[in-house]
Order: sequence, then structure tokens, then C-alpha cells
Amino acid sequence: MRCIIEISSFLHQRVILLIFIPKYFLLFFCLANEAGLTLEQRHSVKRDFEANELKTVFELLLNKLQSNLSLITSSPSSDQQLFSSTLTAIEKILLWNFSSSLPYTRRNMESSTNVETIDWRPPISWKQLVFDQQLVEFFFHIYVTLKSFNETKILLQLRCQILRCLSQLACLNGSLISDEQCRLRYLTTFSYYFVQTFLINSLLTIDLIECFDLSNIISNLITLFTVKGFCSMNNNLCNSFLQLMAQITNLLCRTTITSSNNQLEKIIEDPTIAKETFDRLLQAWSRLLYGIDFGRFANLRPLAIEIFDTYLQTHLHINDKQDNNEFDLTEDNNDEDDRDLFSEQLICIGLFGRHIIDYTLPLLVRLLIDRTKKLYDIMNNNLITMNTNKLDRINDDLHWLLIICGHVLTEEYDSDEQKTIPEAVMIFSKEQVKYCDLEKCVQIAQHIPQQPQLDLNDETMHGVSPVTQW
Repeated sequence: MRCIIEISSFLHQRVILLIFIPKYFLLFFCLANEAGLTLEQRHSVKRDFEANELKTVFELLLNKLQSNLSLITSSPSSDQQLFSSTLTAIEKILLWNFSSSLPYTRRNMESSTNVETIDWRPPISWKQLVFDQQLVEFFFHIYVTLKSFNETKILLQLRCQILRCLSQLACLNGSLISDEQCRLRYLTTFSYYFVQTFLINSLLTIDLIECFDLSNIISNLITLFTVKGFCSMNNNLCNSFLQLMAQITNLLCRTTITSSNNQLEKIIEDPTIAKETFDRLLQAWSRLLYGIDFGRFANLRPLAIEIFDTYLQTHLHINDKQDNNEFDLTEDNNDEDDRDLFSEQLICIGLFGRHIIDYTLPLLVRLLIDRTKKLYDIMNNNLITMNTNKLDRINDDLHWLLIICGHVLTEEYDSDEQKTIPEAVMIFSKEQVKYCDLEKCVQIAQHIPQQPQLDLNDETMHGVSPVTQW
């Protein structure tokens, strides 16, 4: 019995040491030059470690993670710390810059310890581990298990670590998935468990802080596996993926735009991360919207409407009676600053708007006419009794409506190029000929520059194309 205990203790210590092998190896790698090793020798040592040890270390860490999963609830803090350390070591391996991923050069060797590497490019020898052992399913299973425990700060941190690991698994690239069928199988497996975990499983609720890692997963999948790969999946799976993507987009939109910095600082240390994450998620949407057949996916139109409405609502003052609104109107938000600061967002929102232009353009026109009338009414009232808060809200609304309208009706591919009228707007304008009074459209277009105070009531605008009204 004593012998068994000693063996168990020895194995436990060995696993703990293995957890920190990547850390100590990197330390050795950084100091190797001081020991007299050349860059070529250091590269040889690194390559030998990758070929003979790294995969074994990774497998031992995964086994240790599985065995410790049942212990962390009952748990002394030491078990939770060991679990976290194991995850940290796994993250390091998932961020590993493999020697085989790029031809050896002095520059690559000098940057080989950079943990900001985007792609995870394990060699062919890892194929059985990555695919046959169902690595992706394993991490989603751990996440769901941790989510089932009573919420604590340490468990939330562990879940975020799991999501960061999944984010790196979404960056799988290189020779391991060079075959198209292999790529599609991996993407389908990942997307299936992703949707099952966060959309189908109604018992799970997504914490805001988790949205940042989830959006990175989505962005990585669409970037690394391409829009073509995404469209190769089953339509039902694609629709579910889009639904989950929209859900996270709307949550981030409401949070990053309508929450004050103080509220965000309670959730994350740097509130700018929220905006950067939202921007990155919208960039993923842009890739999809530029590359897919919009009409192929049954739920894409209602999702696009929901996202566009959410973005619009978070920038407008919906309640006129609310004196103290949630927007900071004391900031200097001029046209040019907002166009630069939110350029990535506005380009994507404009793209959404053009895909559903028959919905967005009439809506934007109605809102513009409404805010213009309100502004006209306020300016015609006695200046002594003028409600300045209300005036600020209307000016702010007009500011954002004009910016958003501009990005729906025009498109820019480069900041140095002139904006152009997109094909979607031209097609929509041509289609309005069937329903509009062309003579009236011409008259309105001619009269408005000459009579800026023209009464834009419903009767006046009846039969006028929304493009002309704008």
C-alpha cells in the first residue's frame, strides 16, 4: 500500500513538473544564447522538443485536466489553482509557433516565442490527437461541466480560459487540414458543438465577459476557414450559427454603446476591449455578407433587421420625455470624429442596411423627417423656454441618422477613395419605378433645394421614392 502511495505521489509530481515544461523550455530558449548556443542550435533544440516531447506533454495535460475536473467543486483552492495552471500550460501549447509551420529563417527563430501567434499549426504527427480524440468536443464538455457548478469568480475565470483555448482551436491551420474535406469536417464539428453549447442548450446563459472570447472564436472560424468553408456546411447548422452570432452581436452592441465606462469597468479592466471585440465581430459579419448568397439562409433577413434595429436604437433617443438620457452629450462628437472612430462599425451596418434596403431606407427616412420636424418646432418656439436637453437629443439623433444613412446609400472600399453608390441602391431605386410617381419625385427633388422649409408631410411624400426622399 505504501508503495502505491509513493508511486502515485511520484506521478502527481511528474505531472505538475510537466505542466511547467513549456514555461521552463521557453526560459531556457531565451537564455540559450548566453550559454553559447547559436540560433541554429537553438532551432535544433526547439525542433527536437517539438518532435519528441511536446505532443506527449499536451496529452498528459489533457488527461490531468479531465481527472481534476471532478475535484475543483469540492475543492481546496490548491486543486483549482492546479486546474488553472494546467489550462495555462495548454494555452501556451495552443499558441505554440511550430518550427515546421514556416521555413527556418533567422527572423522566424527570433520571434518563435511570441505568444501573439494567430494560427495554430501542429504537424501531421498530431492528426490522430486533434481529430480522433475529438479534442474540440472535450473542451466544450469541460466548459459545460464548469457552467453547471455554482457560479464563483474562479469558475468564471476557468471558463474564460477554456474559451481562450477554444479560440485557438478555431485557428487550426497548416498541413494538418490542407485537405478540403478534412477542413470541412473539423469546421462542422467545431460549429456543431459551438451551437449545441451556446444556442441549443437553454440552461446556459452567456455572461457578458464570455462574449469577448466567443466573438474571437467566431471571427477566427470565419477568417481561417473562409466564407466558402462556412457555406459548405449544412444549411441548418449555418442558420443556427448565424442565430448565435446575431445574439452575441446584439448583446455586445447594447453593452458597448449604451453602458457607461464605470459599468464596463466592473466587468473588464479595459472598456476599450469591448469596442474592439464588437468591431472584430462586425468585421466577421462583413466577410460573410460580402461572400454569401444572402437569400440562401432563411433566417438571415430577420437577423439582419434585428441587428440593424439594435444598432439604430442604441444610438437614438427613443424616449422624448427622458431628460437624463444614457448618452454623454457633453462630449465633442462631430461628424468627422465619429466617422473615423466608428468607421468599421458603420461600414458593416451600412452593408446590413443595403441587404435589407427595402426595410432600412423607408425607416431611416421616417426617422429623419420626424427629427427634422421636431427640430423645426423647437427652433420656432420662444428661445427663453427652449428645452436645451431636448434640442441636444434631436441634434444627436440627426447626427447619427445622417451618418448611418450615408453608409447605407454609399460605399467606400478605401478611406482615400471617393464613396460610390452601391449596386444594391441602384437596383432598389429602379424597382421603385413600379410604385412611385416619377413626376412627383422630380418635382420634390427640384423644390427641396429651393424651399428648405417645404412641408414634408405624408401627403406630400406619398408616391415619392425613398431614395429621392432621403
